[in-house]
Amino acid sequence: MNIDLHNSIGFKLLRIVFGFYLIVTIIVTVTQLYYEYAKAKTAVIEELYNVGHSFEDGLKAALW
Repeated sequence: MNIDLHNSIGFKLLRIVFGFYLIVTIIVTVTQLYYEYAKAKTAVIEELYNVGHSFEDGLKAALW
């Protein structure tokens, strides 16, 4: 009796489960990367704004 494991219901279910797992993992990873990118971008913009503000007072005083 020759059992073909590639056509068994267990193997098919295993492929379906791993397929969904792969899709969910990709979606969660992309979401997390986008969130981290947006957070880092906001932090950089805020830091540049603060540095610009600190130089603004010194430049105003130097020009006057």
